[in-house]
Amino acid sequence: MNKFLFRPVLAGLLAVSLLAALPSAAAAYCKGADLRKHVSATDRVQPWFISGSVVHADCDPFSWNRSKCVDARPERFARTKRIPTTSLETVAESLRTISSEPIRNQVKLLELDMLSKAEFANMTTTLRNGNFEDRLTEAMLVNEALMYRDLKVSRAEVSRLLRSRDKYILNERNKNWMPRILARKEKTIMVAVGAAHLPGDYGVLNLLHKRGYTLGPIKR
Repeated sequence: MNKFLFRPVLAGLLAVSLLAALPSAAAAYCKGADLRKHVSATDRVQPWFISGSVVHADCDPFSWNRSKCVDARPERFARTKRIPTTSLETVAESLRTISSEPIRNQVKLLELDMLSKAEFANMTTTLRNGNFEDRLTEAMLVNEALMYRDLKVSRAEVSRLLRSRDKYILNERNKNWMPRILARKEKTIMVAVGAAHLPGDYGVLNLLHKRGYTLGPIKR
């Protein structure tokens, strides 16, 4: 957890009323008695983590509970078939990249997350259903159109903040993965990533295409 701890800043950037609500939200998330004693530490935790794992803990958007997330399926299959696996990044590398997002952008998104009454779990369900129905781009557009609609914030500002979040959660990590993918010497490999990592100028598909790969869908 110390990988995304930093010097206290929330007290100076987050509205007082929202800052006061964080300890109770953290206590509800940290069900263990020992963790409840340290809820004041939320002022030293990266805001993006608080948004995903405390404010929206009901739907586990970052898939910390890996035993239940989609990522676990190919891992279980590989173990059953005794297929060797490796990772595109370490946990520390992932956290370091995501935490590089400017703190003020993180705090603003946390503020919007705490103020919005929108059903974030429903939006997550929309994304997951869009993924399995091969309509992820549509689902992402729908979600962005609905996100924070109940708040007095311009759509341009929402778009700016979401692009900032995407840059560090998706694009920068995609670029970091390329050397490990390209270093593989096997004739055939399978690379499993979240569907949101595929599209876009810095999506995995375009990054591979720019390096000379010919891409096409797998016949089902």
